[in-house]
Amino acid sequence: MHKSDARELLNKYPITTLRVHKVWPNLLSEQVAYGVAQMRSGIRADIDPFWFISDEEGYGQPWAAVAELDWDPCRKRRPPPPSASNPIFFHACSAFHLHHQEDTGYTLHKDHIHKDLLDCGAPLLRYPPDDSLERHKNNKDTAEFRGTWAVCTYTNLVNAYASAWKQKFCKAPNLKASFEYPAAAEGFLNESSWLKRVFRKGGWTDVDYLDHIDEA
Repeated sequence: MHKSDARELLNKYPITTLRVHKVWPNLLSEQVAYGVAQMRSGIRADIDPFWFISDEEGYGQPWAAVAELDWDPCRKRRPPPPSASNPIFFHACSAFHLHHQEDTGYTLHKDHIHKDLLDCGAPLLRYPPDDSLERHKNNKDTAEFRGTWAVCTYTNLVNAYASAWKQKFCKAPNLKASFEYPAAAEGFLNESSWLKRVFRKGGWTDVDYLDHIDEA
């Protein structure tokens, strides 16, 4: 979104979202509404995968730039510094697997993270072993390297910003990185979470969308 389009687009997007959801209560209705709001304003959209990391296959994505980084997210366990020149966007869409394997216990998708992550008493995500990327350092043009790099980077980003939020708003924040994300979708760890009272669970297992999963 270009800044010159932002005011008009953001003014139209909320009401468009409500209207689209009313006629098509699908998991993806908010995304469709964004496109409809663009069309209402005569705004053209282009998708260029060069600017973001999205999956382990990496077609057209800037994984070659990632391979050149002098930064090991598994070893550092924190977001990369600006000097690392990472791809601009990390698209949290796909499931990423440590070593490109589903049975390592480190399969990470946005729907695997507990929904009450920001509760003061909820733990952070468990870090992968800090030497995970070492085995792929001599063969970086592989799904094994990409999956491992993505799991570590994803975990670092979630933990860093969740920690910052908790330290600002919690009297006694739980900053232990002990949550083992499951192989499938995750709900709330704490059924009385304030987040559960305010927000929907969301994701593919949201019960209100079960009838529409096949359509999506």
